[in-house]
Amino acid sequence: MTVLEVLQSTTAYFQKRSIESPRLNAEHLVAHSLGKKRIELYLEFERALSEPELAPLRELVRRRGLGEPLQHLVGTVEFANHTFVTDRRALIPRPETEQLVEYLCDLTWPEAPRMLDVGTGSGVIVLSLAARFPTAELHAVDISPDALTLARDAADPADAAIDRERRQALWAALHTLPASQRMVLTCRYLLDLDEAETAAVLGIARGTVKSRSYHALRRLREAVG
Repeated sequence: MTVLEVLQSTTAYFQKRSIESPRLNAEHLVAHSLGKKRIELYLEFERALSEPELAPLRELVRRRGLGEPLQHLVGTVEFANHTFVTDRRALIPRPETEQLVEYLCDLTWPEAPRMLDVGTGSGVIVLSLAARFPTAELHAVDISPDALTLARDAADPADAAIDRERRQALWAALHTLPASQRMVLTCRYLLDLDEAETAAVLGIARGTVKSRSYHALRRLREAVG
């Protein structure tokens, strides 16, 4: 089979399996399997593929047809104009997560802001912010040791501290909050907010902050030094 025939048959298979963007998925998998860029496939449409080239591709196509994420199969994910390593140890970043990073990058920050990424997963948020704010003090924590290892593998040690030792203290502080408020905190960085600002962001009465949320935030501050 030629490269074009493989692309066409793979696309048709993905369509039957209701895979979103079937042609794009086919191109990514064929390019990854052959060690090519997608654009290079168009220059090799008529090239016949050998059995040693087809065998690993068939396995990738089978796994994608069963619903395994494309990013896990190719081992990378595009996020905020960067390419990050990813695999089964962390979830695939959602488009909304990239929008969050764009929003944070548009804000006015101190010259050397302190940022905490709670539930960092693959580390794409903290590493994207490290690239955007080279003078920032950045910390990332996650309850999953596997996710931390993945994030650490993707990180330049000069860019971010993927912090294993403080994970338990941070999560203990977070879990004193109601689930709805914990979600706001997990959606990043309230460490530098005072009591009134915290109440405004969490959408609760200022007096309520003292009893639960504000004290939890103080423990978060203490946990990250």
